[in-house]
Amino acid sequence: MSLEESTWVSEHQDELEKYAGKWIAVWKDQVLASGHSVVEVMEKVAQQTSELPLVVKMPRKGEGPYVL
Repeated sequence: MSLEESTWVSEHQDELEKYAGKWIAVWKDQVLASGHSVVEVMEKVAQQTSELPLVVKMPRKGEGPYVL
């Protein structure tokens, strides 16, 4: 994970709105997986790659960003 993924997420908020309330895994400039839990997302990612993506929970409208 790098600043590249964080920047991409910040710049694509409108596109990522469909994931509101869900966890997403982002690698470079794409969403690798989404789900209702980190475990679910990481299981999906493990089936695709050995890379460690950025995993974030997308806020719903009116919510601020989640900070872990």
